[in-house]
Order: sequence, then structure tokens, then C-alpha cells
Amino acid sequence: MQYTATYPSPLGKILPASNDEGLTGLWFDHQKYYAQKLAPEHVQKETPAIRQTRKWLDL
Repeated sequence: MQYTATYPSPLGKILPASNDEGLTGLWFDHQKYYAQKLAPEHVQKETPAIRQTRKWLDL
């Protein structure tokens, strides 16, 4: 199962994706290959990997 959450950034919205093991993708809104590898059955949920990614992006 893949999980996503939206992250607002100065460069536009970012969509990080993760599974139970870690980060699996990260895309900018309107990117050419936006979420191309994202599973159709993904769920919007902030996982530990996504929380950690948000912390890194906030630095």
C-alpha cells in the first residue's frame, strides 16, 4: 500500500509518497511525470516516512 500527503512549499505543492518501509516518491505539482509510479489505490495518510520528509523540507 502506498500513502501520500500534500506538502506546500515556496516552489509549489509537493506530493511525497511512502509505503510501510520508507519514502517511495516525491513530485512537484504539474511535474512532467507527476505521480507516474504512484499506485492507483494509494491512501492519503501521513506516515512516519512522510513526517520525516516534511521535517527535512522544513529546514
